[in-house]
Amino acid sequence: AIRRLATEYMCETLLVTPLHVTSQVTFLITLLAAPQLFDFLISFIGVLGLRLIDRVYMSPNEDMAVNKAAGVVHKMKRYYDLISRKRKVP
Repeated sequence: AIRRLATEYMCETLLVTPLHVTSQVTFLITLLAAPQLFDFLISFIGVLGLRLIDRVYMSPNEDMAVNKAAGVVHKMKRYYDLISRKRKVP
């Protein structure tokens, strides 16, 4: 049971991690590209707002989307197995 739980956690983490890394790199490049202090502060406030939106609204939805996608894949696999069994019976 622990092994299955750890496997499910790692699969979900590996699906979500590239999205977070991409957003972090984009935010860092945006902040470093500011030529003046005022531009840096405006970019920082914008990035902070985007992170807030990501953490409050998008992260729970990512979990729901990953769980729903995993459920759909599981149902498709069960359906394929059912069809395969029916096809083999003469």
